[in-house]
Amino acid sequence: MQSTTAARGRPVILTAMQSEYDAVVEAAGGAGDEQWAGPVPFRVLDGGAGSPVVARVGMGHINAALGATALTLGLEPSFVFSCGVAGALAPGLGPGDVVVGADYVNGGADARPLGQEPGGLPGEPARYPGDRDLIEHARLAGAVIGTMLSSDVFVDAKHFARVGRTFPDAITCDMESCAAAQVCFAFGTRFLGVRAISDSAAGTGADEFLRENVRAGLVAARFALALARRLG
Repeated sequence: MQSTTAARGRPVILTAMQSEYDAVVEAAGGAGDEQWAGPVPFRVLDGGAGSPVVARVGMGHINAALGATALTLGLEPSFVFSCGVAGALAPGLGPGDVVVGADYVNGGADARPLGQEPGGLPGEPARYPGDRDLIEHARLAGAVIGTMLSSDVFVDAKHFARVGRTFPDAITCDMESCAAAQVCFAFGTRFLGVRAISDSAAGTGADEFLRENVRAGLVAARFALALARRLG
C-alpha cells in the first residue's frame, strides 16, 4: 500500500457515486494511483503540488460520515467539498445549475417533540454552516447559494410537499452533504457542499435523475475542481 503522506493537507473533493468520482478525475485530466484512507478509496489529482484529492465514500448519511471521518483523520485536509448532484427544491433551478450550501440541514431528523427545530437533534445545531470564505469565492464564481437538505430518502413528487412544508428555505436535496458538514464541523475543518442540479424534486424525479446525473456530475466536478485549485 502506498503512503498517504503526499496526500496530507490537500483539499479533499468528496464524492458518493462512482460516476461523480470519475467525473472529477476526468475534469482534472487524470490522477495518481488509487490509495485508501480506512475503507475509503482516493486519488491525488494531476496538477502538481497542492492539487486536490478526490475520494469516493458511497451514498447516504452513514457512508458520508464514515468517509469524511476517515479522510479527515487520515489526510488532515485543508478543506472538504461534498461534490456531486442534487435535486432542486426551489423553483427556477434546472439541470446543470451549480449550488453551494450556506448551511446544511438533516431532512431525516425530527425531534420536535423534544423542543428541537426541524432537522435538529438534542445537543447538536439545527443547521451546520458552510465556510464563509469558501461560500464567497463560490458566489463570485457564479454559484447559487442556499440551504442544502440531506437525507437517505430520494426526494421526488411523493415527498416534495412534506419536505417543502418542513424545510421551506431548503433549495436542494441530496444524500450526503449534511452528514459530511456535521463531521467537518466537529473537527473544525472548512467545508462546502458543491452540487449541480440533476433533477427537480417536484417533477419526474428518478427518470430525470437517471437521464441527467452524469452530465450534472461533470458540471459539479469542473466547478469544484476549479474552485479548489484556486484556493488550495
